[in-house]
Amino acid sequence: MSRRFKWIGGSATAVVTGAALLIWTGALRSPAQHQYDPVELYTVKREPLVISVNQPGEITSRHMTVIKSQIRGLLTIEWIIDEGTIVKPGDVLVKLDTTDLLQTQIDRAQTRDNAQSALVAAQVAMENTQSQNESSIEQAELTLYFAQLALTEYTAPQGQYEQDLMSAQGNVELAKTTLANAKMTLAGSKELYDHKYIPESQYKADEAAEKKAEIDLEISKGSLALLQKYTHDQQLKTLQSAVTQAKASLLRVKNQAQAYLANAKIQLKTAQANLDRAQRNLDQTNEDIANATIRSPVAGRVVYAPQGSGWHRSEPLSVGSTVRYNQDIIDIPESNGMIVNIKIDESQRDKVAEGMPVLISGPNLPDGGLTGRLASIAVYVDPSGWWNNNMKVYSAKVDIDGDTRNLRTGMTCQTQIVVASYPGVLDVPLQAVTQIGDQHMVYFPTAQGLRAHPVEIGMDDGRKVNIVAGLKAGDVVSLVPPLEPAGRTDAMVIKEVEKGTSGGPKTAGVSPNSPGGSKGEDRAQRDVRFLNRLVVARQMGTLDKLNLDAITRRKLYAVLDKAQAGELAILDAATRAKLLAAMTPQPTTAPADRDSAQPTPPATRRHQR
Repeated sequence: MSRRFKWIGGSATAVVTGAALLIWTGALRSPAQHQYDPVELYTVKREPLVISVNQPGEITSRHMTVIKSQIRGLLTIEWIIDEGTIVKPGDVLVKLDTTDLLQTQIDRAQTRDNAQSALVAAQVAMENTQSQNESSIEQAELTLYFAQLALTEYTAPQGQYEQDLMSAQGNVELAKTTLANAKMTLAGSKELYDHKYIPESQYKADEAAEKKAEIDLEISKGSLALLQKYTHDQQLKTLQSAVTQAKASLLRVKNQAQAYLANAKIQLKTAQANLDRAQRNLDQTNEDIANATIRSPVAGRVVYAPQGSGWHRSEPLSVGSTVRYNQDIIDIPESNGMIVNIKIDESQRDKVAEGMPVLISGPNLPDGGLTGRLASIAVYVDPSGWWNNNMKVYSAKVDIDGDTRNLRTGMTCQTQIVVASYPGVLDVPLQAVTQIGDQHMVYFPTAQGLRAHPVEIGMDDGRKVNIVAGLKAGDVVSLVPPLEPAGRTDAMVIKEVEKGTSGGPKTAGVSPNSPGGSKGEDRAQRDVRFLNRLVVARQMGTLDKLNLDAITRRKLYAVLDKAQAGELAILDAATRAKLLAAMTPQPTTAPADRDSAQPTPPATRRHQR
């Protein structure tokens, strides 16, 4: 039989044997004197206690010149300088194989030349289009001018119509006069013919002349009427239509000219863009060929850049290796100014602070080790650990004291950050302390069983925790406190996350009254820890169960994405208020049920570091 409970200093699972559990439960149920195994008890004593955080690290230069491949694509190393060589600015470090680049240079030069020819053709086409447009527009304008001129000529005073009208009217008057003369001549001829003065043929001729004059008069009248009623309107409409058609034709010609010109401009612009692109590609190839010989920009000692990361480290680069664009090839560290890069687990984050002394040791370091100071700690969780959600670390840097010229980048070491040291304090093993609500407890063994006793704790070294108040030397406490009741619900987990917004995390590693504790921290530090807890709760799936509207959830997750990526993240007041409201557990029983329900004992839980 076993139950899960949490130890001070971190989350751990312990298994308690059935016999031990029977001893404890027997003490509660039997008035007989309870018996304890001596291994389950600890006598409080005063002893030295050093609080430290131990982390592996890697020595590197504070200022490092990283030599990278600046060539787009993959190239093979043709030659590389030996590692450890001391170089000066301008010395050749690496030569890359440029066989493919030289062929690319030839191809791209041909492409550039073709693009130049296409540009010249587009420029000529542009000029021809402009000239043709001008000619077409000029011809259309001339046609319109002639049409307007013909209309004006026909309709103007004393124009063609008035002249035709006057001519038709004159023909009618002339026909009338001719008819009158013919009538007078016929009358004279008839009198002469009646007296036999002229022959009949003459009379008949005069009679025919009179008939012809009558017909000519009718024809003249008909021509005048035709001109006035039909011919004039027909000619006027024809001339007006010619003007309208000429105007429409001119507009069409201008629109077509504009379209032709726009298309020619596009073709010219496209040809210019193609030439620019071809020239850029050729310039890039020329630059790549020049960058294939990599020279040192600074003086220093050559160190091959590590390839890969973490468990995926590979062999250093060598002749024949393939390198990609922007890949690290060589590091040239600053000779004096070394630091140690370390990762601090989130359970230890609240213990340490910038400026704390650090002891540095390692197989390649002096026997007495080195000393240093914690220079900086990242504000947010290191995003490089995204692949392992169970491991949350903060990047930190340690300044090494003294002369570091004999140190080389890449050396491994062990760091011990000294948080605090006490010559003689009361302490107990971590497993002896539990937490009920906000109160830390130890358990005294009595004849009737274990009795809870409140204590105030200080810092711990991972094995023992300092007892600030509540115990004295010689007190005996149990190393096997009572187990925690049933596991916490999601609502309880969220409630614990919410506690980080006001009082900071309840951490056994830092006493509330000690420097660096929750009372000494500012609002910004509390907000950072609150966001980090929300990041963890999101990864556990707990935040997904909250009743949040879509907008609030998007805002919240956007802030958490920034926090997880190491960027500055601020949760606005409105979103925070809605989040806390959703975190507050709602009653699930009716009032009558709550009155009759049995009280639930407070959860006893091992304190988390």
